[in-house]
Amino acid sequence: MKPNPIALFFFLCCQSVSGVLAQGSSPVLGPGVMTTIQPCIQYDETFSRDDAVEILANATGAPKPELASDVRFNRDNWAKDIRFSRDITCLEFSFKPIRMITIDLPGKNGKVEKTLVWYMVYSVTNKGDSLQSVVAGKPIPFPEQTTMSIASCNCRFCTSQRAVEPDKKVGVQVSPVLKNQQGAYEPHRIAEPFLFAPQFLIASDRIVDRVDTNVDPKTGEITRDVERVQEIFPEQIIPLALDAITQRENPGQKLETTVSISRSEIKPNETRWGVATWVDIDPRINFFSVFVGGLTNAYRWENEKIGDKPAFKKGDPIGSKRQFYRKTLKLNFWRPGDQFEQNERQIRYGTLGEVDYEWVYH
Repeated sequence: MKPNPIALFFFLCCQSVSGVLAQGSSPVLGPGVMTTIQPCIQYDETFSRDDAVEILANATGAPKPELASDVRFNRDNWAKDIRFSRDITCLEFSFKPIRMITIDLPGKNGKVEKTLVWYMVYSVTNKGDSLQSVVAGKPIPFPEQTTMSIASCNCRFCTSQRAVEPDKKVGVQVSPVLKNQQGAYEPHRIAEPFLFAPQFLIASDRIVDRVDTNVDPKTGEITRDVERVQEIFPEQIIPLALDAITQRENPGQKLETTVSISRSEIKPNETRWGVATWVDIDPRINFFSVFVGGLTNAYRWENEKIGDKPAFKKGDPIGSKRQFYRKTLKLNFWRPGDQFEQNERQIRYGTLGEVDYEWVYH
């Protein structure tokens, strides 16, 4: 009997696939399975300009009259409009659609219960494209004042030299952070390892809490008052769910938790895979956002003020009276379902009338 060519073809295909999987190869994801958010680094994130309020608040009065014109004792050069520079890194973030899985977890009473878990499988890649702000062109030499006379200085050296060389001029180094250097910087690309310490949370401000129907007794017109509430659901790390999610998703990569992925730095051109998990999500949720923190070290800060003056006072702890805002990725989702049946197929990336994602400071 001649072999069936079609059956033989499928047999060989199955043998090839099983052989590949047996070797532990990573399966190739189809196009569109992963959504990728490219790194976002702005040059103005590499520096901040503000006053060093700690220095100004703890200053001990004005300098002596004979030193008032000396740039070394000019407080504005040292503590006002200072440039604070830093290197900025941002990871590439890719994620699969939010899905749901039911697993057995210990309940509040200690008994094992069927629990619905929301989860997001993601990967982060260090593109080796960090940004730093460096002095443009040739390094600006440290400013030096060479016209100061020892007769105008009361330091120990100048005092001892007056009797010997009363007309001697000395060179004096001054602050390198002068206002005339503003703008003398340019961005440089560098490759640096980055420690990814993620924070995931789901937030929604469109959960319908109550609907009141009102009927006008005169006209019969019906109106409805809808009261909405805001809810926030921080990620809950569930080690017991990791194996079940890995088996279902089969990304060919080790899925790490929020804790394990932050134990070592991500090297340039390295990719790590992880999963974020949530339980007890309000079933009424329709429009929501997933906030992903830790993808970048970019931040902004503001010194608190009382009127037009800094709130920081002498004796306050260093760094207090200051608000920090960290750059966070916000992913918007829409779930056109009801509270009686939660179905992962109803979760859609993007929200009608809004952007799909944005970078926010909060």
